[in-house]
Amino acid sequence: VALLRDFAEKHRFAEFFEKEAAYFAVVEARLVATLSLRDNAAWAESFFGERPRASFHGHIGLLNGPNNYGPSVAFPDGREEFHQILGTWQHDADRVPEFPASIVPIAVHEHCHAFVNPVVEKHWKMLELAANRLFAIVETRMRRQAYASAKTMIDESIVRASVVRYVARFENAQALNQETDAQVARGFLWTRELSDVL
Repeated sequence: VALLRDFAEKHRFAEFFEKEAAYFAVVEARLVATLSLRDNAAWAESFFGERPRASFHGHIGLLNGPNNYGPSVAFPDGREEFHQILGTWQHDADRVPEFPASIVPIAVHEHCHAFVNPVVEKHWKMLELAANRLFAIVETRMRRQAYASAKTMIDESIVRASVVRYVARFENAQALNQETDAQVARGFLWTRELSDVL
């Protein structure tokens, strides 16, 4: 932390962020406009259950390219913080990020991790044997996507099937089939059946 603070001071990061504030505001407004078309947080709580001691935070990863993340922090007093970090991969002619409606399932995906990962962690011993068998079948495909363990594959499997349920709730049959087929093509061969169970 000391080294990072020193780096930020030497390279005048505060000045940089102040100088770019207008740009950040435009990018943020674009993402908010897309995500505010539907209350995705309300859907998640209705689907998974309430998380009264959790707070959810969205971030734009301007240097992430197409990569997205869902890190979290659990505090000793029982509070939880969940973060959605959405990358940027579509830009207008001025190179300002754009967020089409196709980003919504990705944002929902990262939000679902807040609910799914703790459940998988809690029940991992019960899931481990079957997960390892499944992982052996698709390990090469999983590792290509940076999913290097059976546990991560299970987290991703349930999250992706949950997104399929989200699409089933709000979109048409064609969108539902496209979302399901996309996950199967990524190696999550059991997505349709898992979605049906959910």
